[in-house]
Amino acid sequence: MFAYPSVALHSPRFCNRKTLLIKTNTNMDVLQDIAYIITRYKVREVDVITNSSNKKPGKTESRYWEFYVGLRENRWKDEEEAARYFGMEPASKQFNRFKNELKKRLLNTLFFIDFNTSDFNEFSRVSHELIKEWSTAKILIKRGAIKAFMDIANKCLRSAQKFENVTMIVEIVRTIKSVVVVYPGLHKEVPKLDKILEEYQKAMFAELMIQNAYDSFLYLVVGQKGYKKSLAPVAEQILNEYAPLAKEHDHVLLQTFYRTIIAPCIFKGTRRMI
Repeated sequence: MFAYPSVALHSPRFCNRKTLLIKTNTNMDVLQDIAYIITRYKVREVDVITNSSNKKPGKTESRYWEFYVGLRENRWKDEEEAARYFGMEPASKQFNRFKNELKKRLLNTLFFIDFNTSDFNEFSRVSHELIKEWSTAKILIKRGAIKAFMDIANKCLRSAQKFENVTMIVEIVRTIKSVVVVYPGLHKEVPKLDKILEEYQKAMFAELMIQNAYDSFLYLVVGQKGYKKSLAPVAEQILNEYAPLAKEHDHVLLQTFYRTIIAPCIFKGTRRMI
């Protein structure tokens, strides 16, 4: 198997079980990150945050909207300044509740972002819709709405297959099968589901292996300053190892990872584009 040279991916820096892999930012940073991707127009239309221009909100509702707008416009340099602007102490439970409530509202609003614009291609639109609908389907199955779940799950499966979202296909089919096996009248669907699983589980594992190789290679590329041509032999070694998987599975994401690794080899002249 391929061994990445001098990369301590299993060092305590990456595998300390007592800490998160990535240090979390302050709550203010998280709020600002979410706020940036929500357009004011869409929030105003959906009215999840409660924009004061739409109706006469209470004082608390107006503050949520004002906090949201302030985050987008970088009105405050830090949490201390934001807290005092709203008449609260930065470390108080009151301010923490205030931030957490806005965070919940912003996250809910994400489901209403309009992807049917020229800013997004068809793949992005369908991917976003798939995430929303599959989340809805999982809620339905948890609540025992089996017929509604099956209706949405089948729609999700068609979308996932059309755009070759291998991981989603496996998750959806496995979930559908867990429902089908309970109802004898639906047992005729089991062989069909098993056939899909047999095909896409292999593709999923292949995709995960190549993606892991890609991520580890990218780690080397980003970490090395200057020209990256010296990494061409590393890329060549990865490509040779995973060539059989890339040849067996032609799914779009797997091929994207694999062919991206080819680039340094092309620059060096050691390999032609396949």
